[in-house]
Amino acid sequence: MRPPPESTIPFVRIDSRDVQPGERTDYWRASLANVCSLSFPDGMSAETFEAQNDMWMLGGMMLSRRTCSPHILHRSSQSIRSDQIDHYKIHLRVDTAAATHLQAGQYEATKRHVEIGVRQCVMTDMARPELVRVDRGSTINVVVPRDQLDALLPRAVDLHGAVLSGPCSILLADHLYSLSENLPDMSVEQLPNVTQATMHLLAAALVPSVDALALAGPSVDMTLRRQIKRFVEAELTHSNLSADAICARFHISRSTLYRLFEPMGGVARYIRERRLMRIHSLLVTSEGRPHLQRLAEDHGFSTPAHFSRAFREQFGYAPSELAARGPRPKAAAGIAPTGNSLERWLHSLRSG
Repeated sequence: MRPPPESTIPFVRIDSRDVQPGERTDYWRASLANVCSLSFPDGMSAETFEAQNDMWMLGGMMLSRRTCSPHILHRSSQSIRSDQIDHYKIHLRVDTAAATHLQAGQYEATKRHVEIGVRQCVMTDMARPELVRVDRGSTINVVVPRDQLDALLPRAVDLHGAVLSGPCSILLADHLYSLSENLPDMSVEQLPNVTQATMHLLAAALVPSVDALALAGPSVDMTLRRQIKRFVEAELTHSNLSADAICARFHISRSTLYRLFEPMGGVARYIRERRLMRIHSLLVTSEGRPHLQRLAEDHGFSTPAHFSRAFREQFGYAPSELAARGPRPKAAAGIAPTGNSLERWLHSLRSG
C-alpha cells in the first residue's frame, strides 16, 4: 500500500502495479481480507490482472474508486459470518470511453440478477451473499451504515440488488462522481455536510417520497442546477433554448426552475448572460474581424439593437469596440481561460 498523499482525509491507495506481475493476485486478495474472494472470468489470466483502488474514510461512510481488469468478487455466507459487516453498498459504473457491452456490471444478489451500465447505481446488502462480475473499467463504491440509511427511509425496503432509477438516481450518480473527483482537495471539516447531503440524496433516490425528497432538497437543488447549467452551455446557439425547453428536458415545473435560478436573477437572465459571455469569448479569440450580426443571431438575439444594448449593459462597452481592437484584451471576469493561460491559473492556485 502506498502512503497517503498530503490530505487531512484518511486515504489509502492499493495498486497492483506496486508489485511484480506474478504477485499481483495475491496482493489484491490480501487487500480484500475476508470481506470477499477474488476470481477471474474464463479466458482471463491472473498474471495479467491489474487494479488500482483509492479509498477515503469520510467519517459516516467510506468511498472508493476502482479501476481494474475484468474480475469476479464473491461475498459468501462464510465471509458474512466471519466479519459480521452489516452495511449497505452502492455500486456505480463511471466509464464513458469503452463500448457499452464492456461497461455492464453484473450482480447476483440472492435470487436477483441485474446488469447496470454507465452512470447507473445498484445497491447491495453486505449482510447477504452477492456475486459481482466486473468488466474492465472504473467503479465507484460507497459503503454506508445500515442504521443511518434506514433512519432516513419512510418504510422498510429490501435494497439487496435494487437498481436505482428515476431523476434522483441520475442526480445521485452525478453527485458521487463529482465527490470522488473532488475528495483529494477537501478537508475533514467539510465532511459532515458532504456525508449528510449524500445520505439524503441516496434516500431520495431509493424511495421517491415527499419526506425523503424534502430532506434531500439542498443537495438535489445543487446537483440539478449544475446539470441545467451544463445543458444551457451546450445549447447556447439553439434558438429554442428557453425555460420550457429546460423544463421538458429535466421533467420539472416552471416554478421549480424559477426557484433554482432566482439567486442568479432568473433563468432567462442567466441564459442571456451565458450567451453574451460566449460571444465575448469568441470576439476575444477570433482571428480577423468577426461578423457581429451573425454572432448575435446565432446566439438568439433577435435584432442587432437588442444585442448591442444587452452587450453594453453587461460589459460596459459596445461589441463593435471589442471587435475593432487590435491586440486581444484580457478575458473578462467569468470567461474560462484557454491554452497556456489555463495552466498558469492552475499553477497560481497551488502557489496562492
